[in-house]
Amino acid sequence: MIRSGVWLWICMLLCGLRLYGQVPAADSIARKAADGLEAVKTDTTLAVQVDSLIRKSSGKPKFYPNPKRALRWSLLTPGLGGGQIYNRDYWKLPFVYAAYGASVYFIFLNIDRYGTMVDHYKSFYFLSDPSDKNTYGKLNPDVKTVQVYIKSQNRYADLDINQVKRFKDTYRRWRDWSFFALAATYSLAAIEANVAAHLKTFDLSDDLSMRVQPSFVQPQLATPAPGIRLVLLLK
Repeated sequence: MIRSGVWLWICMLLCGLRLYGQVPAADSIARKAADGLEAVKTDTTLAVQVDSLIRKSSGKPKFYPNPKRALRWSLLTPGLGGGQIYNRDYWKLPFVYAAYGASVYFIFLNIDRYGTMVDHYKSFYFLSDPSDKNTYGKLNPDVKTVQVYIKSQNRYADLDINQVKRFKDTYRRWRDWSFFALAATYSLAAIEANVAAHLKTFDLSDDLSMRVQPSFVQPQLATPAPGIRLVLLLK
């Protein structure tokens, strides 16, 4: 009887110690979790306050262009840089205007030179009397050379039909390439406006990072346990 009573007192004492030790532990766990949640709330509140202060100091929200609208403006206003103006990239306008201006300038220049060479090339044929079917459109044997003004050398030169034909074909090819350059400038300006609008919508702030914050987890345990979690913020 005495032994059984001693063992009973020992068992009661151990159970009391176990319960006494679990209550403060559970209480401390809950307190830590609450502190962690308060820290997260405080951090979120501070972030909102800072963002509101930035908006108030700037006076107006940041401009985020619409990529489709930028592309549309650029396509509808060729030569004016409508897409760049919509994106507020005013420093790009001189490059756009220079590209359009150079393309248009060389188009008119090569058209004029090509037309001049065509007129000189016609001088070697009978084209004055369309009713004369015997000679019209045929080569004139009396014309061996024609005088052509060479602007780069500021002089006149006597050129035969082969030389004139070579100049005529060269200016025609340059005219075609000038039209191609104008089309390329038109396309590149529209693509640049669209890409720039897309880039302006990306968030490049300091929030693009990995944040470590407290968490309250319960991974198959009888009671919740404190821990940490990694949060990757992507905007």
